[in-house]
Amino acid sequence: MVSNEFLITLLIIVLLPGIGVLYTISAGLFNGARANIFSAMDVLLE
Repeated sequence: MVSNEFLITLLIIVLLPGIGVLYTISAGLFNGARANIFSAMDVLLE
């Protein structure tokens, strides 16, 4: 059986966005849609 601590930790890890997501969102918010597309490709190719 899986412990409750493991399930809570797993839920926290899944719900928190990674650095790639934060980078892509911030590029889109501050530099527009074109920068958002290029930053998404950059994160994908890394």
